[in-house]
Amino acid sequence: VSMNLECGSEIDSDVTLTGDILDCEENVILTITADDVILDCNDHVLSGNDVSGILVEGTGVTVKNCNIKIIGDYSSGIHLKSNNNNILNNNVNVGFQAISIDSEKTGNVIEENKLIADDTTIQFSSGSYANTIRNNMIKANKQQAIRVSYGNTRHIIENNKISSGIGEVIYLYSSEGTPIEDIIFRGNEFNCGTALITTEYLGTMEFYNNKINCDKIINDWLSVVDHIDWGVKPHVGERIYTEGNLIGGNYWTNPSGTGFSDNCIDENFDGFCDEAFEINEDNLDNYALSNNHVAID
Repeated sequence: VSMNLECGSEIDSDVTLTGDILDCEENVILTITADDVILDCNDHVLSGNDVSGILVEGTGVTVKNCNIKIIGDYSSGIHLKSNNNNILNNNVNVGFQAISIDSEKTGNVIEENKLIADDTTIQFSSGSYANTIRNNMIKANKQQAIRVSYGNTRHIIENNKISSGIGEVIYLYSSEGTPIEDIIFRGNEFNCGTALITTEYLGTMEFYNNKINCDKIINDWLSVVDHIDWGVKPHVGERIYTEGNLIGGNYWTNPSGTGFSDNCIDENFDGFCDEAFEINEDNLDNYALSNNHVAID
């Protein structure tokens, strides 16, 4: 159904917006209360001051083509309180959090969005699992682009362009009893503010085939890292950067173009640095990508 909605509307069936919803002051601009609803904003604008843009309570909801522009220190874009939702092709620019996923929620797919926030751009609350963040532009102006809380598992974060202004790109917060486990970062392009990662405790994570443009990788006050795989055994795949058909570790550069991968030795021109990139004594990328690949007929 095509219709024009007002600030504070509740949605329980498919809707395509026919107009903007502007200058809202209610706590939430739109709330989706039913399962399997499709909200198509049809490129219309939702705006307000210190409010939430879209609250998703139903399961299996699709939110697409929304332009959400909300100012204020406590403004948020799309808040997911349920499972198996699809957030597609939206443009979110807010003062606090662009996307927030509630505790113990799963199966949500965030894809093909442009997400900008002054604070944390994407927030995974405690215990959420098996959500996918794919093919987005993700930018934090002041804090973290991605914040993952304790007990999170099995997220896939792939093929995004992710940046932070003055904060670290990724913040991982957990404890020894509730580690973060089996998070995969692959095929992403990172541009760092303070550092790539700050973590207080971590379980397990795979981090491979990313292009990392950072002066600092891990923040100095890193407490405990259990296990990060900074690469996988080389195999055929589409490299994030430079020529070649094998993927393995990451491409390590910096804003001045003098990073490890920019200058490493690759005597056999196989596309991998001959020596491992040492982030610190406990963190090595054994298959760091080089820029010296030469194809052999």
